[in-house]
Amino acid sequence: MARKTAIVKGSERKSIVPAPKGELSVHRNPVAAAAETFALRRRIRGRKEKETREMFSAAKKKKWGTVLSRANRDNINERGPHGMTLLMEAASQGEYVVVQRLVQSGAYKRSEDDLGRTAIAHALLNSHNDVAKLINSLGASWERDLLLAVRDRRVMLVKSMQEALGVTQEDIDNAEAQCDPGRGPALGSAVRKVSGEALAQHELTVMFQPKGGAGAESKGSGPSPGENKGKKKPRDTVNYSPGHHGC
Repeated sequence: MARKTAIVKGSERKSIVPAPKGELSVHRNPVAAAAETFALRRRIRGRKEKETREMFSAAKKKKWGTVLSRANRDNINERGPHGMTLLMEAASQGEYVVVQRLVQSGAYKRSEDDLGRTAIAHALLNSHNDVAKLINSLGASWERDLLLAVRDRRVMLVKSMQEALGVTQEDIDNAEAQCDPGRGPALGSAVRKVSGEALAQHELTVMFQPKGGAGAESKGSGPSPGENKGKKKPRDTVNYSPGHHGC
């Protein structure tokens, strides 16, 4: 029996070839089939990305009823701007009940954003200690957040972790030793002295003030105007890069 081929335009192109017993069988063009599958997946991905954008937009506007009605195990852990999850967004807003609902629906408690912060850190950074306690009680750990807070010298965040999560001074000293074994417990000493936001900022300023920086010389001890001619103006601050201690 002679081979017969039916050519159809587009993805419906098929080849008719003889079957073993002389019967005709239809075989799909593998290239066309792969292209069709790719296009289908792209459409599905596009719909999913649009749904994620809409959910995060509603979350930003605190329309959590809309978010919870559309959240499911397939989209609840999707990422928004800066690697944020819906749980992080709810924690940063102090939405206690919403956090409970999201965790019950399958939200990951230990997810990290682009800066390595978890939902616990987002709650504490926005002074929602009760939400941070809730997330911790639901099974999230704070060790990673403490390590990053110590590394970045976030004195007030470390203090909040002590108050809300029961982080001990020993935990802080151990995290500091892990970040920079040769520096000693400088941050731990600062945390012990902190009693308010202003004092915390003062501690941070002193900690990173370079030798000979702003305020180091008296007003009358500066060079004459002629000495500064052609020279670059010295910088008064140091650009601190978090994590430069190797942690």
